[in-house]
Amino acid sequence: MLLFLCAAANAAGGKATVSGRVAGSFLSTTSPENIADSLAIGTRFGWYAGAEGGMPLGFSTFSSFGHDAFRPGFNAGIFGGYRFNPIFSAELRLKWGWTSMSARDCCAKSDYWLGSDGAQYYAPVLDIPSLHFSDIYSRTALQQYGAALNINLLGLFPQTRDGRWTLELTPQVYAASTRTSIYSISGRAESADGDEAFYKTGTQWHFAGGVGLQAGYRITEQLRLAVYSAATGYSGSRIDAIPEKHHKSNMLWESGVRLSVGLGAIFGRGGTPAPVRTKPEPCAPGGDVRTEQSETNVPCAPEAISRTESTSCARDTTSTSASTTKTAPSTSRDTTSTPATTATRQRLLGSIYFATDEWTVPQSQYEALQTVLELINSNPDAQIDIIGTCDHYGTDAMNMRISQLRADSVKAWLARRGVSKSRLNAEGHGVDRNEAARTKARRVSIYIMEPR
Repeated sequence: MLLFLCAAANAAGGKATVSGRVAGSFLSTTSPENIADSLAIGTRFGWYAGAEGGMPLGFSTFSSFGHDAFRPGFNAGIFGGYRFNPIFSAELRLKWGWTSMSARDCCAKSDYWLGSDGAQYYAPVLDIPSLHFSDIYSRTALQQYGAALNINLLGLFPQTRDGRWTLELTPQVYAASTRTSIYSISGRAESADGDEAFYKTGTQWHFAGGVGLQAGYRITEQLRLAVYSAATGYSGSRIDAIPEKHHKSNMLWESGVRLSVGLGAIFGRGGTPAPVRTKPEPCAPGGDVRTEQSETNVPCAPEAISRTESTSCARDTTSTSASTTKTAPSTSRDTTSTPATTATRQRLLGSIYFATDEWTVPQSQYEALQTVLELINSNPDAQIDIIGTCDHYGTDAMNMRISQLRADSVKAWLARRGVSKSRLNAEGHGVDRNEAARTKARRVSIYIMEPR
């Protein structure tokens, strides 16, 4: 898959660097460090479950696009799976339903007859009830039990990896069963035992495999909606119970809708509730009353470090530049690394901004974080405070959790690039009630602790 994408980029006129970027993006996304960080800081990865419903169309000797009518079916199912990272997820599926098929135009115009014994004849047979192909249709009950691997193609590219949309290629395999009944379109025939069906088969088992494509949208961090289309081929007997003649296909084409929910957000990782930090006191009375309209754009890069920077509610807000100091020492760090008698000051290195309900570091903020990283590396002995905040929309508990996830995400980004985790203190402070602009409130501020 990777080689194919690289070759396609070059064939379209791209330079060798395009392939390098695609390959680098794929490798960095699926590296053990990224996978571990994704599982550690996000609810969008991990276990999930859901339900789906669709419309299967059959293509065998007969077809759902029959000579007399379009004969769609219906099925419904449940599924559960595990999302490893932005690219890969795997799931188990169970489906039940039915589809219907009738003769294609060519067969309906030919001298083909189906006997009550299930055999095909070229004319009515004495002592064997038979019906012309143009006067019969099949109805097939379906069961599918299988597994699928989902490959998010948008996850291969940094620009779309952390977005709400997914486009997944889905190889799938099933143990499938079919049970088919043949009926007369005109209603002029029935089976010898008086059943409405002219002919029936028992349960037939098949190995089935195919591939699908599904486009999904993450409505919230826990809820996903997707539309899908998949083609699945069946081995063994014909799913329409009509003897094979000229048409060799034996497959279903299904399209439908899926809805899934992340289980980690409900039960917490490991079956325990996810930790939520205690909400700090608001900076000012009535600070949670806002009249601002919804904002959706995230700054492409933080403003110059020399601008006045609002901080979270639990911090002193007198910082005005990268060199401006604040006297409040960090209260959450182990004091063994700094003598208790040594006063420290906090200097703002920069801020990273996020979209609504997002906590994965956006690609647009990498350049700003790289600048912060260089400043941190130039002070190898200094401790670093990483403070996450949110805008005022949503519940306090959810905002506290998202602010912590944002801080953890930036901490993981810095740690992957060589900064010792023992130097990094990540805290979520919930809603920043001092910042009027929602796009600026959704941020992580990074401070360096320096001796006074």
